[in-house]
Amino acid sequence: MENIIEKSVVKTKQPRDKIISYLSVIICVLLSAVPLFIPLISGFTPVFVLLFGFIAYKLVTSRNIEFEYELVENFMTISKILNKRSRRKIFSGALTDFDIIAPKKSKFYEEYGLNVQTTLEAVSDLENESIYFGVIQFNSKKTCVFFETDERMLKHFKKYADYKYKS
Repeated sequence: MENIIEKSVVKTKQPRDKIISYLSVIICVLLSAVPLFIPLISGFTPVFVLLFGFIAYKLVTSRNIEFEYELVENFMTISKILNKRSRRKIFSGALTDFDIIAPKKSKFYEEYGLNVQTTLEAVSDLENESIYFGVIQFNSKKTCVFFETDERMLKHFKKYADYKYKS
């Protein structure tokens, strides 16, 4: 019998996300008004309004991000979900391939987590208390993967990656 655990996390919107959303709407509204001032294309104003409205919609909704963690036996998969529609796998690896799995707010982060080539932040907010990190060789680079945990996931780590899991 397979041991499967799934957890979803909604990324909190940062001020940068809100600025991008507001600016994209303002710019698209201004661009859709441009044909009104050019007599040659003023008849296509509704087309421009629809086109730039669609672009603004896509830009605003692309900021709605979720992460889903799947633990199946010894494997962990992290997927990024945009606007509850499109899913893309951003990480997949065996728990035994991790050098360490530990809380971000621990002494182990300074020892392991800062000496990496790339980071993968699949969390709602990096300041959350339930953030753990794992260091693994991923895509030929030493990568620090940040993820949020719950009690079920911690038990799973203890079962399948006991000597790599630090609490």
